[in-house]
Amino acid sequence: MNEILHTGILFWSQITDLPFSLYSTLVIEARHGFNKQMVWLLFRDLIKGIFLAIILGPPIVFAIIFIVQKGGPYLAIYYWAFMFILSIVMMTLYPILIAPLYNKTRVFKKVAIH
Repeated sequence: MNEILHTGILFWSQITDLPFSLYSTLVIEARHGFNKQMVWLLFRDLIKGIFLAIILGPPIVFAIIFIVQKGGPYLAIYYWAFMFILSIVMMTLYPILIAPLYNKTRVFKKVAIH
């Protein structure tokens, strides 16, 4: 039950932080030339982030809760192994599946050298 409450608090925190994030990104960073991002692009990226959190979050949280409940005296080892495997999987999948959602990536073609 506490996990559901914590998720609600995190969601509410994102909503209340949105105006500050918008101001920081669109006004302060643009004033100093660090950001050329448009409002619609910022909201599009925010929606993509929420969608990814909805897709990836529950299985990861479920696995962590399962490890905590069943880990017993080897909890730290199981948790470490899970986080290690998750890190390896995410490092592999991020550039292939997640990064292209946000950035245009260049695909280099093999050039035959004659």
